[in-house]
Amino acid sequence: MQYLFNTVLTTSIYAAIVGLIIVFVKGLLKNRLSARWHYLIWIVLIMKLLLPFGPESTISFFNVVPDVEYYSARTVAEEPEYIDEAHGSTEASYETGISAVSEINPIATFDIKALLPYLWAAGAVIMLIWLTASFRILYKKLQKGIYPLEDRVLRIQQNCMSKMSVKRHIPVIMQSTVSMPSLFGVFRPKILLPHNAVEFSDKELEHILMHELAHYKRKDILINYLLLALQTVHWFNPVMWYCFKKMREDMELAADEQVLSLLASEEHKAYGRTLIAILEGFSGPKLAPRLLAMADDKKSIEKRLKMIKMTEFFKRRRRLVILAGLLCIALLSGILLTNAVTNKNAISNSMDIYDAEKLLKYRTEYVGDNAAVTGIMNNLPYGGYIEEITLQMNTEPYEVIVKYDFKGNEPSQQEFFDKFHNNAAVAFALIKNVGTINFDTSTSEGIIRFTRDKFIYDNVDLWSFSENEKNFEKLLHDLVFGVHVSPTKYELTMSSTPGIRIMELYQGEVAVKTVRYSAETGSLATWGPPAGKVVQEGKTVELPRGKAVYWSPLSNSGTKEQAAENIVKITLLDKAGKEIGSREIKIVGNGYGFEVQRGPGIYTDSNSQVQETMTIEEAVRSAILDEASAYRDGEVATEGHVILSEHEMGPIIKVYAIVSIGNFGFENGVFTKISGSGAIPTVITLDNREESRFALIEYKEPQDGSYYAKSIKEMFPIELQKEALNAQKYSNELVKQQELQAGEYLKSIDRTAKVSAGHVTKTLVDIDVDASNKLFAEMGKYDSFINTCPYWIGTIEQIEDGIRYIYQTSHDKTSDGYDIVTFTKSKEDGTVEKQVKYKIVGSEVQKIE
Repeated sequence: MQYLFNTVLTTSIYAAIVGLIIVFVKGLLKNRLSARWHYLIWIVLIMKLLLPFGPESTISFFNVVPDVEYYSARTVAEEPEYIDEAHGSTEASYETGISAVSEINPIATFDIKALLPYLWAAGAVIMLIWLTASFRILYKKLQKGIYPLEDRVLRIQQNCMSKMSVKRHIPVIMQSTVSMPSLFGVFRPKILLPHNAVEFSDKELEHILMHELAHYKRKDILINYLLLALQTVHWFNPVMWYCFKKMREDMELAADEQVLSLLASEEHKAYGRTLIAILEGFSGPKLAPRLLAMADDKKSIEKRLKMIKMTEFFKRRRRLVILAGLLCIALLSGILLTNAVTNKNAISNSMDIYDAEKLLKYRTEYVGDNAAVTGIMNNLPYGGYIEEITLQMNTEPYEVIVKYDFKGNEPSQQEFFDKFHNNAAVAFALIKNVGTINFDTSTSEGIIRFTRDKFIYDNVDLWSFSENEKNFEKLLHDLVFGVHVSPTKYELTMSSTPGIRIMELYQGEVAVKTVRYSAETGSLATWGPPAGKVVQEGKTVELPRGKAVYWSPLSNSGTKEQAAENIVKITLLDKAGKEIGSREIKIVGNGYGFEVQRGPGIYTDSNSQVQETMTIEEAVRSAILDEASAYRDGEVATEGHVILSEHEMGPIIKVYAIVSIGNFGFENGVFTKISGSGAIPTVITLDNREESRFALIEYKEPQDGSYYAKSIKEMFPIELQKEALNAQKYSNELVKQQELQAGEYLKSIDRTAKVSAGHVTKTLVDIDVDASNKLFAEMGKYDSFINTCPYWIGTIEQIEDGIRYIYQTSHDKTSDGYDIVTFTKSKEDGTVEKQVKYKIVGSEVQKIE
């Protein structure tokens, strides 16, 4: 509801601007465009209402219009009788706060804006009911009060239909319900004449009928109903009511113009007299449903009479008028039907940049301060998508639950976590006694949960970061200027990485060209293409965005530089090499190894079975990736999963999911799934005795073979058994998740390659079968080098001690016709490290020295 209302409100405001501009332009072109073109200009407003969000353009008028601030968030305070507990405490440290919050009335601070979507919906429904009822009543009345038509009226009707080239028979009904000549009905249109219309002359009746037939030919009845539908949606906007009134006036003028184009010049004055006679002869009723009546009020009649006088003027300048009309519509469309150009350097969501000054205005000690909590959440990224805010104040830790409705605009999984992680940090800094913040995404990500204890850095609570604007801006800076580090604990004996990997994750609006990394102690290195090995860079290196650096306690000479605190500074540079901003990370030496000190905006990976995961999703991912070690090693382990349900039994959580594991590596240059599993129904049991700290209790898969179905029925509750037994239907989704993760890994190592979980085509070595068995089965069993090389003609890649090696198997023939099988190990730059060749003579395998 909130999202729908925000869309309608934005559309209505922008359409009102378009409508007022059209009124202004029409005023300037008052006597320079014919009635037809004055009416057609309104198509720009109709298009804006139906398609409010057009393409971006530098000529768009909305480049100078401020963004619309959404009305957001309905707050619900659970159990008001507990508010005192949430507002204060009997402890001395809270005594000063009690008096301050005692004046806060939780009902009075309820945000009245939260009711607006429901008031709008109620108004639209009431108007729709009123219009429907009015039409229904009118229809029934018309069926009763009908008078017989005179022959002359029928004769005049046939003559008018011939003049107007109307082939379909449009009935004329003489009645006493509607007191003004009108057109009524969409599918079966009828011309309504008041019963005393027989008093008019034949010419006057002809003018009346031609006018209503002009409405029929121009499809004005459909436009009129469209306007009624739009008025129902935008009932609250007086500018729209005014514009629709003006549009209907122009509709009448355009119908007059079409009639006059078929009448002789000497009849134009007579047509004007008919309009006056209608206004004088019939009372102007307040029609319940808006009909297409021939005359409305005196002011509009005066306008129409002036138009009649100018008919010949516009006829003589017909081509010029058409050109001016088309040009006017084209210009207005280009300016008003396009959107403002967004700042390409800004983060995707318009509210993604934190406003320290605005946020600090809502700083509060108590989660029960509805207005403050709502103000904070609305001014954080994704604030425009908030549907509801709930405050849990029954027991400690006090909670804030924010529910979103993204309506198909969901960001990526990583963006979700990063933004909500930062939002939680800001909220903990601004709301002193909130213990838990839950972001209900209403997507497959479910509820993303954060607790205050996970945001304590150096034993300092985040609340202290908002004590003054300087500290708070520093916090926001560190959150926006994120840094990814992995692993967080490092020892020189670790061979899987040349050091602690560090990469900036800046999310600000300034364009960054390069990143400078500098270390006070130790050394920095890069790893990956084009060198294909670890490259020592010294203590300072500048790299393009997205490329990581590795910190090691060893100097370039290989000696260990022992320090209690090791600082790595990260500096952002623009295109001109000017410093944009910088931050530092601290790596602490503990005698055995080194550990990255946690802080705001520092993101880490965790591979331990008991890990500090923020959500059940993270715990599930970790459990699956731990299981990946049971499969053949690859360069990177990926997983895919779909959670069917979660059952909580106190601190024990059972997650019922469909799971797939994929270990990816290079085969023939393709980054492919070299081992793993298909879609497997899995039950993952977690222990959550500590807040947001999940321990894996059990990872259970069904048994193979004939026990498969039976074991699934034993593992899964009855309502999930059908889904579990049809797990393969999720295969495409699981593969897609794995390929996305594999693609992200390739980006992290600056490698471009095809990513495919499918089978890579392999050509086997075409030699004698017995020789093949000896070479690849018997000899490969004892020779690790042969065993590592592919059993097909092609390549695989392995990383050993931080260096990438390519293992290749090739097949050639000697000049005398014997087969030669060559096994080669080389670096990425082509340097051959080892090569062994075998000559195949019949079924014998002979090594070539």
